[in-house]
Amino acid sequence: SLVELEEWAEAADVLDRALAVEPQSAALHRRRGDLCRRVGEKARAADHYAAALVLDPDDDETRLKHALLLADLERVDEALAGLTEVLRRDPESAAALYQRGLMRYTEKGDLAGALADLERALELDPDDALTRMIHQELLLERGGDDPRGRA
Repeated sequence: SLVELEEWAEAADVLDRALAVEPQSAALHRRRGDLCRRVGEKARAADHYAAALVLDPDDDETRLKHALLLADLERVDEALAGLTEVLRRDPESAAALYQRGLMRYTEKGDLAGALADLERALELDPDDALTRMIHQELLLERGGDDPRGRA
């Protein structure tokens, strides 16, 4: 609705003014990236997330958001590199494993890599029904059962 759009525009204006005063604020770039993402400005969101990561390279949550936006922008190799960096820094990120597994399969056709990532994600978060369902579908795609009985 128009009211929501006006609120988003007002929030964007406030954040842009704050960034003009404090351009080295990772938090402001992160928030501006979130806002751009919500209104569908994916390229701008990716730019703000990239700026936030330059200023705060330890922010793996933003690195994950950035990678997903890069994938949406069809910059798959960069997205996979971002997810791999999250996993290098935090090998127990089930979210990054899930996303990388999906991307490996859907964008690269790497069924074995996708299954490995999804299996590891399930080890870390065995109650994730969506990961389990996708993992089972990929096992069927491979044409075999999971030797550990998880199919």
